[in-house]
Amino acid sequence: MDQSLEDDARASDLTWKVRVRIAAAVARAINYLHCHDEKSPTFHRDIKSANIVLFHGFVPKLIDCGLSKFIPDPATTHHLGSIMNTKGMALGTPGYMCPTYIRKLQYDAKSEIYSFGIVLLELLTGRLMSSRRDDQDLYDEYIEDMTPIGPDLDARAGPWSVECAQRLEALARECLAPYKTRVSSMLTVLRRLVELEKTYCAASPEEIRMTQLVEDLQRQVDALRCSPKQPAEILRMCNICFDQSANGLGCGAGDVLHFICADCAPQEVQRILNEIEAEATQLARHRAQGGRIQCVVPGCDAVYSEQALAKVLPDAIFGHYRAAQDAVVEQRQYTYHQERFQLELEAARAEFKRSNDLARTRQDAAATAEFMRRQFPNAVQCPRCGAGPVIPENCYNLQTHHGESTSGGGRISNACPSCQFFTPERSVWANWDGQMR
Repeated sequence: MDQSLEDDARASDLTWKVRVRIAAAVARAINYLHCHDEKSPTFHRDIKSANIVLFHGFVPKLIDCGLSKFIPDPATTHHLGSIMNTKGMALGTPGYMCPTYIRKLQYDAKSEIYSFGIVLLELLTGRLMSSRRDDQDLYDEYIEDMTPIGPDLDARAGPWSVECAQRLEALARECLAPYKTRVSSMLTVLRRLVELEKTYCAASPEEIRMTQLVEDLQRQVDALRCSPKQPAEILRMCNICFDQSANGLGCGAGDVLHFICADCAPQEVQRILNEIEAEATQLARHRAQGGRIQCVVPGCDAVYSEQALAKVLPDAIFGHYRAAQDAVVEQRQYTYHQERFQLELEAARAEFKRSNDLARTRQDAAATAEFMRRQFPNAVQCPRCGAGPVIPENCYNLQTHHGESTSGGGRISNACPSCQFFTPERSVWANWDGQMR
């Protein structure tokens, strides 16, 4: 609460009505400690704003009970309970500790009421008690010097009810009065605060509604925090046994409609694997699907993922599935190598045929050349381009018939058919060497 009072934005949320309610709630907690066992009261011994935590709806909780002390009944024990530490020093927070307690080192209900009175001053003024000795603290200013609190009421709390503020100030002064005249019972303080709360701080219908909404929201948040992290199980109907189940196998295309429960899935997968091994058509289809198992729902082409199968299948059946899948991979590799072998074989056959054709062509050329040598023993070879054979027409004399007209309208030519070279001198032409060019 001390941080809320120090921060202007947060302090404005602590309206004067909220502050009265906080004071009453803290008083209830302290009174419970004092009165839960009349013979053996318990004291907090460190009441201050820093030990009051505000939860949702500004509900206060009293914390840090590390200094709490159980005080046994002297009538039932042989010694009085000590409220000192091992060095004989008073325990608590400076500024909040009762002066009488500091002096006598004897702690009782009035000591705790004094600390609560300081908290009431802080709620009224919006200022925190200073622990520095050189500062004028709230007690010195408003109790020792009797300065009225009215002009110094915390404006951040909104327009105070004058009468409520006066009565709360009076209660604070009674809590901080000298030890002998101080209020002696926390129950008395609680009753005064409850009366102020009922008289001046009754919640409006709108405030009640908002408080209920906040409480409902907080309950939902708490329920979510306490609930398991995993999502709620969804019941789905099995396509095999038609029972409702949360766990099973879905194909991914329609997990809600295409669902097989965890009890039926192993048997169904085993049946499919047996059919694949028994029938060639099923095996071919299985291979075409890459070794994946197709959804059992008619008309669905989706396949089950390995993750989904692994969750519902026993190790033996899942191993069977993986073995069938490995066989598909091996078949795919075999098919690939077979196709590659056939391609290489066809290429070798084509090369062999081409080689045979080339050899046959060469044989044919050689046979033709041999025929030409025998048929035209006087054939010559062009001295310019080497083409041959050049076959003189009709006689040994090249010039005799060269350029002569034929009956068909053409002319006889003894020139080279490749480069048109011609000379009538027979000695210039070399005898044909037998190579077709």
